[in-house]
Amino acid sequence: MAMTNQEIVLEKCDHLVKVGLWPQEQDLPYRRWLANFESNQQPAAAKLLDRLIYVNEHMAHDALASACQRLIRSFATGGATNPLASVAAMTSVHESIIVTPIRGEKPNPADSAYPYMRAARDQLGFRECQIEDDFAAAVDRASRSNGLVVLIDDIIGSGEQITHTIRGLKSTSSPPCRLACLAAVVTSRAYRRLTSDYPELKVFAGHVLDVERYGICSLLPESEHSDIYDLLRHVAASLQVPSNVDRMYGFKKFGLTLVFHNSIPDFSLPIFWASCGGAWTPLKERYQ
Repeated sequence: MAMTNQEIVLEKCDHLVKVGLWPQEQDLPYRRWLANFESNQQPAAAKLLDRLIYVNEHMAHDALASACQRLIRSFATGGATNPLASVAAMTSVHESIIVTPIRGEKPNPADSAYPYMRAARDQLGFRECQIEDDFAAAVDRASRSNGLVVLIDDIIGSGEQITHTIRGLKSTSSPPCRLACLAAVVTSRAYRRLTSDYPELKVFAGHVLDVERYGICSLLPESEHSDIYDLLRHVAASLQVPSNVDRMYGFKKFGLTLVFHNSIPDFSLPIFWASCGGAWTPLKERYQ
């Protein structure tokens, strides 16, 4: 008997777990998530699952380390990355950096930036004295020592959190002349927005994710996959999301299928992460 599409997708998921690219099912319950749906809905849900982009811890840290190397070379050579930058110059830049998290308007201990603060210490070699929890305090220290403030997170989606942070600082003082942000992933929209609106801010990413290419409307256009959009519309009516998040497509309607090992962005499809009441199992929970 031929395998159904959902059986093929589950077999693929099992293989990704087996080779270590995905975590065990207790941490990414793809079977239980697929079981949320009626049998006639599961083929469409399986198509979404098949397009899932999962960034495990090793991938995220490698991307962050790559971006950090480019950041250091850039500032060591006055603005252009240079593989011949001297060790002394790069060491000087590394030692001048003060790392601080990118946080929302209402800071939360569950914010995704905090694991990357630990990575800054454990993976990128920054000392405890170079890590500052409060952005304003980091700026104050940098202004007195000609330091470089580096905002860090796993992903920069819309750039709004950074915009809010910088605007809040400008209302009281000027930002430091050396200011950068560092992330494993930056979306194309955030990259364009930040580099245009804040030329004093240098953006470094392990990967720039093209939203227009990897959003659901491009990955699975409605003209070819109407069953998926019927499913998204049907489920959206019951999903519990913040008031500023689109029920079908997520924050700013990015419609991504992106999951990180430690979090899932709110601009990924809410069908993956939102609560729905009853026995519903999210693929990856967001901590509000």
